[in-house]
Amino acid sequence: MNLLQRLSHEFASVFYKRSYLSFLQGMPHFQEQQIKKLKQLMPEITTYDEFKKQYPLTDYSQYSEQIEIQKKEPHLIFHPTSGSTHQRKWIPYTESLKKEFDAGISPWLGDLFRSYPAIKKGKHYWSLSWIPDDMREFCSSDDVEVMPWWKKIFIKNIMAVPSGIQSLPTSRDSILASLVYLCSSQDLSLISVWSPTYLLSILEELKVMKEQVITILEEGKWTYPLKCPQNKSQAQVLKDFHETLDKDFLKKLWPQLALISCWDTGSSQVWADQLKKIFPHVSFQGKGLLTTEAVITIPFHHKTLLAYNSHFYEFLDATNQTVKASWELKVNDKVSPIVTTGSGFIRYQIPDLLRVEEFYNGNPVLRFLGRMRDIDLVGEKLSPETAEQLFEHVKSLNPQYLPISLLAIQCKKQKSYYVLLVESNFDQLSDPQVVDLFLKNHYHYSLARDLGQLQEAQLLILPQARQFYFDLFEKKGMVSGEIKIESLTLINEEIWNQGELK
Repeated sequence: MNLLQRLSHEFASVFYKRSYLSFLQGMPHFQEQQIKKLKQLMPEITTYDEFKKQYPLTDYSQYSEQIEIQKKEPHLIFHPTSGSTHQRKWIPYTESLKKEFDAGISPWLGDLFRSYPAIKKGKHYWSLSWIPDDMREFCSSDDVEVMPWWKKIFIKNIMAVPSGIQSLPTSRDSILASLVYLCSSQDLSLISVWSPTYLLSILEELKVMKEQVITILEEGKWTYPLKCPQNKSQAQVLKDFHETLDKDFLKKLWPQLALISCWDTGSSQVWADQLKKIFPHVSFQGKGLLTTEAVITIPFHHKTLLAYNSHFYEFLDATNQTVKASWELKVNDKVSPIVTTGSGFIRYQIPDLLRVEEFYNGNPVLRFLGRMRDIDLVGEKLSPETAEQLFEHVKSLNPQYLPISLLAIQCKKQKSYYVLLVESNFDQLSDPQVVDLFLKNHYHYSLARDLGQLQEAQLLILPQARQFYFDLFEKKGMVSGEIKIESLTLINEEIWNQGELK
């Protein structure tokens, strides 16, 4: 570890420790902190009750026209996400919102350095995704951009992969460059990605790009406008790699890797478990709930706590549809977040389902259960739970089948239908009607089929089903590293028809 890298780690530890201590000290008083945050965001409001009466709940449709106007303004960054009613939603990253994100992320990083001291050495990989040309003018996928400039300086000194990879000509170029940087970093100590499927996909690409990576590492040359790493000893390690991502090879490639941070609850749990099998020697930490619009929870003291000092939070009770302030939550409540933030979003609803697990030092501990994305195209009312039951049924028929997602294909000129996307090298089940027959056990789906409102459900088995899923969402405008595989997914006909079967 060079002097600059060592100093950067020391500065990071000191600064993030301050944020950690500040968050810790404020936890018992989080209701007061939340009232203070509301008054900062809405200075004309005197009480929470007044706020509730004056402002209704909102969603993206109330802001979309104004955001399209804002996108024409220079020096304002927007981050894309997708939704069921908008192919691409643009979230304005104002200076106020950046500070709010930093207020949530910094205590988490302070706790990270405290809980996993081995990451105070070596390089870190914070996933960066390639951005298409038409989005680069006002979009960034660099998470470091939400930090103040003085934090960016020392954070970027310990990054294994530079932010410049997001501007390479194609996504394939970005993946190749990322692999070269990662494989050159024998001292890699931390991998932080959003979706575990993203890291699994990057590792799978190593099988395809192995020879290219070896050549670049040996010669230290490439055509990209970025500094090319050279590491002949790591190239030799790759030569011993025979297309099996086993624990011994990965430990030899990254002997100092101490921590992997990724989503590990809801639909991501199965993929996080796959990572744990090939990295049994590495500690894992689940992500908090950080949406594109807001920070909801952060990992802290091995729990996922409400990021009380970032935004103003309310919650919609999933049982009775009443709205609660954060300090009104009770254990076992199932709720979805409502946020008021520095981006200008007021009482903005986020369709994620959380459960209150406990209270820690006065602060609610919230577990992510999944997206609140029941799909009801014609009255069939399918839920993610139904999709997951279907997955278990299909796996019981053949353990070699890995269900990815139940896709609801919404059509305009023909009847809509469902497609179960499965990953396997076996191209067919014994009964191709297994999906439709299972879903017919669900009363409302069976009724919709009997009334001729839906086409028969289909089964699509592909050896690269996950990549097919990612490709669909990239066509919807999502940035690849932030795509989370959902058990139940709505896809419109236009996007579906653009999918390339592989």
